[in-house]
Amino acid sequence: MRFDNHLVMVRDAWSKRFSLPGGTAQRGESADFTASRETLEETGIAVRVHPFHQKLKNGFFLFFCEPTQTIQVRKTNNPSELISGTEPIQKILNLSISTQQEILEAVLIDPERIPLDQWRFPSQRLEVLNAFHRNPSLSLDWIVSVEDLSAEARLESQFGGELKWMKNLQDQFSKPIYLALAKFFSAIGEELFLYLFLTSLWFFLPWKTGFEGTLFCLGSALLNGSLKEIFKIPRPFDFWPDLQLSTATGYGFPSGHTQVVTALWLFLALRTRLPGRWWLGLLISIGVGVSRVYLGVHFPHDVLGGWILGALTIALFLALGRYRKFDLFFGAAALLSLFLNFDPLSLSLCSILLGILFGVRLRGDSSFSEPPLQQRTAQILSFGIALSGLGVIFYFAKIANPGEGAFFPILLHRIIKYFTVGFWLSYASFKVIDWLNLGASAQSTQPTQALR
Repeated sequence: MRFDNHLVMVRDAWSKRFSLPGGTAQRGESADFTASRETLEETGIAVRVHPFHQKLKNGFFLFFCEPTQTIQVRKTNNPSELISGTEPIQKILNLSISTQQEILEAVLIDPERIPLDQWRFPSQRLEVLNAFHRNPSLSLDWIVSVEDLSAEARLESQFGGELKWMKNLQDQFSKPIYLALAKFFSAIGEELFLYLFLTSLWFFLPWKTGFEGTLFCLGSALLNGSLKEIFKIPRPFDFWPDLQLSTATGYGFPSGHTQVVTALWLFLALRTRLPGRWWLGLLISIGVGVSRVYLGVHFPHDVLGGWILGALTIALFLALGRYRKFDLFFGAAALLSLFLNFDPLSLSLCSILLGILFGVRLRGDSSFSEPPLQQRTAQILSFGIALSGLGVIFYFAKIANPGEGAFFPILLHRIIKYFTVGFWLSYASFKVIDWLNLGASAQSTQPTQALR
């Protein structure tokens, strides 16, 4: 569907890249019926399919469609890391909630702005662009901007007071230093930092603490994803796009960054004897929460919910008592999370969690040991080995990435990749450390006891 110089495209939840709406024909379906059904499922737009247009080199059939219903759009900030130019993207609002587990967003966009590496099927790009320029534009009367219809009403909605407060916050602290500080605190809750931090727990603290902390962090993240699917509360920039100073996807309540970081640092304050640990945890938790509001990706009530749930997960941890109960509890939580919220992030977290639990079970009563806490050099070397192993896993996973392919190869690739990460952290890395004789000897430390 072409409207002026814009094309209806979708960004899927697995590759996070752009493609035309479409999919595989079901048994007995004609190609044009499949085009109509897939377009409705992936964009929420009912269409009339014109006669067959052309067959692409990779076997896809390309059809020219026109809508049979109004298309509602809202302008959103341009994710500059994905596409070129500064023109806002028009996000299509017809997309149903149930489809958002598979499709991140449907948009109206100039396909020329999308670089080759952001096409889900790069081989289609040239053919799609040629077809795009050959086809006539549909009437712009089909497009209705939500801002034009109800912007004022939305500001007076239940989130109006918070939106205005957030705008005032950004205006009062508009210097670049504040934005940099907010992004710094926000990064503490990002995936890369958590990988590094959780890996360090296994080698700079007692093994039991690293195991518990990792399970605790993953379990809190899984709980957060499930709650977001239950509450389905939008983010601030869904109402006021100018607030958005950072990228974020999915629903907003509760704040995942805030909940996970709060739970993790409260856990460390309880399990360690680091000086000033409570004040440090409080500073980081508040800093992360405020940064998410300042960046316009969470309402204040999202962050408040994250703080409360982070504290409640600590209470759950204390109620469970002995850590031997964690494997069954978190294994069940992982399966429940996938049932409620089957998306790439939940699948990755569950795969890591199951890999860790498998590694811990496999250890049994084996006597290979952890790095001695009194030898800093051995800890640093062990940590370096663990990080190197993670780098190797991600390198080969990138090589083996199925790329353009069917759903199940992509699914299997993700499961194997993140299961291996969990297994490496809980078992294989310690085997390598023991083989290199970096672990404490049986005479100097007690063997690590696995779950039974």
